[in-house]
Amino acid sequence: MRIVLIYPPPWQIPSAGDPPGGMPFGPPKDVREHAVLDDGDFLSIPYGVLTIAAQARRAGHAVDVLNLADAPWRKVIAQIAASDATVYGISAFTANRRGMGAVARAIRQMKPDVHITASGPFVTALPLHTLRHYPEIDTAVVGEGEDTFLELIACLDARHSCVGIAGTAWREGDAVVLGPPRQLIKNLDTIASPFDHFTPPIVLTSRGCPSRCTFCGSPAIWGKWVRFHSVAYTIDTFRKALARQPVPVLFVKDDTFTAHRRRAMAIYKAILESGMNFLWGCDTRVDSVNDELLSTMRRAGCQAVSFGVESGCPNILARIRKRTTPEMVITATRMAQKYGMHVRYYMIIGNRGENEESVKKSIKLIKTGRPNTFIFCALSFFPGTEEWEILCAEQGVTPEIFFTNDFVEPSIELNRRDKLDLLLKYIKCSIGTAVGFDYTIEEREAVVDRLPNLHSVRVELANAYLRAGRFDAATRELDQAEALGFPIGGMLDNQRACVALARHAVDDARALLARAARRYPHSLVQRNQARLHAWERLPLGTRGAPPPLDDSVFLFKWAP
Repeated sequence: MRIVLIYPPPWQIPSAGDPPGGMPFGPPKDVREHAVLDDGDFLSIPYGVLTIAAQARRAGHAVDVLNLADAPWRKVIAQIAASDATVYGISAFTANRRGMGAVARAIRQMKPDVHITASGPFVTALPLHTLRHYPEIDTAVVGEGEDTFLELIACLDARHSCVGIAGTAWREGDAVVLGPPRQLIKNLDTIASPFDHFTPPIVLTSRGCPSRCTFCGSPAIWGKWVRFHSVAYTIDTFRKALARQPVPVLFVKDDTFTAHRRRAMAIYKAILESGMNFLWGCDTRVDSVNDELLSTMRRAGCQAVSFGVESGCPNILARIRKRTTPEMVITATRMAQKYGMHVRYYMIIGNRGENEESVKKSIKLIKTGRPNTFIFCALSFFPGTEEWEILCAEQGVTPEIFFTNDFVEPSIELNRRDKLDLLLKYIKCSIGTAVGFDYTIEEREAVVDRLPNLHSVRVELANAYLRAGRFDAATRELDQAEALGFPIGGMLDNQRACVALARHAVDDARALLARAARRYPHSLVQRNQARLHAWERLPLGTRGAPPPLDDSVFLFKWAP
């Protein structure tokens, strides 16, 4: 059976020159909502879509996957028209629910006899509403989709009725019906690896989270318990992923990668024993790490760890059922900083009970913890979460708002964005930085003393020396990192180019950037080349000092 799986745009995106209006699922009226089109996470096709595609291919079906997240509507129409399938699957978050409706309508208009199914977090939370408001959709897949989708296409292939399949909702005349729940997959290792066919931007090694935070939709998709891939499957997945990546960088995006500490430790030790040489980052909780775990993570290639901190106020943390404290955040941060990790805090502004005092406590926590990056997001009310249920109960909101409004996500930002923008400016001014804090040279040197044979910490120390104008020391550390087998040669060349240009050795800088680009034409390197080229084209008398180049050694900047 021929299948097309589509990740839709957030709305019908006009092409340049298109007349305004005329699109029932057109752009939001508030242009600030358009920022979603610059969100790298949103633009990346969901991992789950690719696992479903891999499952279907393994079962012998012909499957095409279309990532149309930022595609102008004319391109969407052209892609649908050019496709040839019996089944079309559309996966959507809350942010692209309207795009899902638009794509379903376009498919039905052009291909009236095909079967259209929808899935994803939004559909899982509101399957009956989705079917009622988007009549072009035949079936909704609810929750974990691999087994459900295979059963659905098997029924369609055999020309059997699809009514009654567990984990789906369907139509019976004018009515929509929700079927029984699908049993979750017990052994995740039975799932086909998406890396057998695709190049996902992330890796998942588990499903679910041990916590029950009120704002999180994970339990609605994955259930109340955490399920894990085995250590062997995970290591094999890393190998497959690295074989597809032009730069040895991976992002492990489990809800809590260290939820099972013994398993996590076994994975890190297996990486070290296997000789795999790559940099990676992960998300976790501050109550799911310890010193031994973080030390081993670092030696196994982990450069960055992101903690879901949310707030610095104990009352807020208790209200959202985070089950952590500010003291636990600081303890976990200090342990990660001991090994030179890039520490990132995810923060939420506008939690229930937020006030001036709670905001000041969040500011104090960040100033005390000194994370390398902190990110504030406004509280959003995703269907399927406890925060959404509370909003409905207290404010009389209903799911109809998702089908009658053009917002991207319902959050506390709606109708008060200007006030929140001012609040965020106040927060960043009070912290003293808009992004985060750097390690000092002394802190970087202490990390090298603890981990003298780890190449990545020497690259980070070299970067600190470079920024302090200690060019000989920076060069020495880069040479040491190379001798220890640092896996990203282009990053070393880029650092050396920055050193050369700081010394006014323009020819050397140009040659080093060219070599870095030959290794892999990374956008960071290309921007540096363009910056240097533009400076060299200026008349000699107007050039001034050589331009500063991007000298980042952070793995997020070096992802392909």
